[in-house]
Amino acid sequence: MKKTDISKAGINKALIIKRLNAELLKHSKKNQANIKKTSGLSPSQISNVLTGGIDPSLEIVVLLAKALNKPIDYFLYGKNNNQPNKNDNSNDIKTLDQIKIPWIKGLSKDNKLIFKEKFFVLERSLTNEENLYCMTINDESMAPILKQNDIILIDHSIQHIEENKIYVFFKENSFVQTRRFCIYRGKILIKAENDNYVSYLTTKEKINIVGRAIKGFFSLE
Repeated sequence: MKKTDISKAGINKALIIKRLNAELLKHSKKNQANIKKTSGLSPSQISNVLTGGIDPSLEIVVLLAKALNKPIDYFLYGKNNNQPNKNDNSNDIKTLDQIKIPWIKGLSKDNKLIFKEKFFVLERSLTNEENLYCMTINDESMAPILKQNDIILIDHSIQHIEENKIYVFFKENSFVQTRRFCIYRGKILIKAENDNYVSYLTTKEKINIVGRAIKGFFSLE
């Protein structure tokens, strides 16, 4: 997945590194090792980020925030509520326009989308799309392109099928799925990237398209 450069959103990378280091120091060395392992990042990646050897991308910061059990906004802005912390020497961080993206939780018994109470928050400069949902990938069917627990953005205004694009959809009494759509002999080939999952043919009438996946987060592949 493409790494998102947070400097384009006017976010101070030095302060992010400072906060990551400060948060890790609150834990014992044993806990620090577990946190680093949980993040899914390699030791060299983490070391380079914490020492300023490489710039932290949005995806890397999100992975570390998740492993540290802290909200992403704390590391980006120094506070837990999307606003800059005036006591964190962060006055040089710009207050930017943000969008709150509804986060799909699953399906109701009557096959309606259910959303989490919290939103996925992004700076408007990181995406130009307005008609968005987000969702956590719930299996490995699209690995290695999308892995379990990766987060994708979905443009729910796109209901028409484009060849070889990734869509989010569901069938009656099923669950929300992510697959690549291909056209084959007038039908839709629902294609998994992972050979351990079955690809199959269906028609548009037998599925409910949520929208097309337009961006992925968290995976560093």
